[in-house]
Amino acid sequence: MKQPQNEMIQKECGVNTTYRPQYHMLPPRGWINDPNGFCTYDKQYHLFYQYYPYGVTNTLMYWGHSTSKDLKVWAYKGIALSPDRPYDNKGIFSGTAIEKNGKLLLMYTGVSTDEDGRTRQAQCIASGGTSFEKNSINPVILPDVLPAGCRKEDFRDPKIWEENGVFYCLTIAADLKGFGKLLLFKSTDMIRWEFVSVALSGESMGLGTLWECPDYFRLGDRDVILLSTVSATPSGVKMQNKYSAVWLLGRFDLKTGIFQAEQWDQLDDGTDFYAPQTTRGLNGERIMIAWQQSWERNIPPAELGHNWAGHMTLPRELECIGDRICQKPAIDSACFEGEAVVHNNVRITGQQTLSGIRGSNVYLRVCADLSGCDSLTISLYKKDTEATLLVIDRAKKQIVLDRSHGGYPISGAEMVSGASNRCVSPLQDETFGSVTLEIFLDSGAIEVFCKETGRCLTSRVYPKLHGEDIAFEAKGEAIISIEAHQFLQD
Repeated sequence: MKQPQNEMIQKECGVNTTYRPQYHMLPPRGWINDPNGFCTYDKQYHLFYQYYPYGVTNTLMYWGHSTSKDLKVWAYKGIALSPDRPYDNKGIFSGTAIEKNGKLLLMYTGVSTDEDGRTRQAQCIASGGTSFEKNSINPVILPDVLPAGCRKEDFRDPKIWEENGVFYCLTIAADLKGFGKLLLFKSTDMIRWEFVSVALSGESMGLGTLWECPDYFRLGDRDVILLSTVSATPSGVKMQNKYSAVWLLGRFDLKTGIFQAEQWDQLDDGTDFYAPQTTRGLNGERIMIAWQQSWERNIPPAELGHNWAGHMTLPRELECIGDRICQKPAIDSACFEGEAVVHNNVRITGQQTLSGIRGSNVYLRVCADLSGCDSLTISLYKKDTEATLLVIDRAKKQIVLDRSHGGYPISGAEMVSGASNRCVSPLQDETFGSVTLEIFLDSGAIEVFCKETGRCLTSRVYPKLHGEDIAFEAKGEAIISIEAHQFLQD
């Protein structure tokens, strides 16, 4: 799993790898945020991303580029797009990619300023395979074509796809009140674009003000749109992050250009998940990846001078089950080496540890029978009084992830007090007696998948004490079976 090229760059740039994930995707140095252009091409996965290779802030956005044959090992391919033209000299913002005429075609937002110093955002294209050339006609969609009442400075994040010989593009715009609008364009050649409609308008939906990073795809006979939202209205334990991602199930009529939303929900129940993007996998499945971070939150590696900031989530497979989108990891224990440590039908009363169940880079599969207890707490990265707590609360019918005492303090501009450090995932079945969790730990990156609900909690911690113990504590008696796989570097 080692990547010698990455290690050489890290050494040259003085990168401190203390908290760097080992099996999550990130470039060898610098800042990253939104995934861009996630696609399959030439029998492998391509992932582009918002990238600033020369520091640990989002000062001036480039597109980085990495590839993978299996979603497990990623090869860094360097910078794909640089902000070097008048129409994008203030940044290469988010976008998507498709294959056209045997090449990858990238569509992105170019950010610039006009003669009066006002920000303008426009949609641009580039094509290639290993290197990319910007089209001489750029920009291909100017903000001048926006419908009345939209701001030219908030017009970005194109999602492109082809259907029956027609290319479609969804972008985000903001109206004069700051509410998001989802705009549909179409083209026959990717160069000349026609505005079709406002596919969805945000003011009446309660899904925040500005929207970002739309994605569109079909699962079975349902149309799905993903949106990243800003300042959505909290609803119970949901939407407590200021920056949250949601899925919407419905019907998209491309003739009228209108999306009729029928159901929606939060996409991830954790503290650190934003700007998800999907692609059709090499086996036809729908794969999603996102930025494992949230805006307006401090990032300890950047504060500590480690010369890197941000990384992606693990890739996930999406399924539509009934009226909801469910997720499961797109990688499994085959990513990990060495023999599994297994304990079956262990009775947990009070707090205890289990032989061989520890580590900072580990996969855990926990099957818990909770019929004899009110809750089961799993302490991760535990040392002395420091730990991140994962609580399966049978009494309250929820799973809680609490990083309040997990290490370096993390704070942000949240909608609800305490949401920076505590998140909740609901358990729908009021009479459940057992829960199966898949838990991925990667140098402080935490992703928890619940089999019964298809929901996830994604978070990021930075333990000061570098604890590797994992402890279990039941209120009452829990019976657990656990399988653990350590991630071992070559």
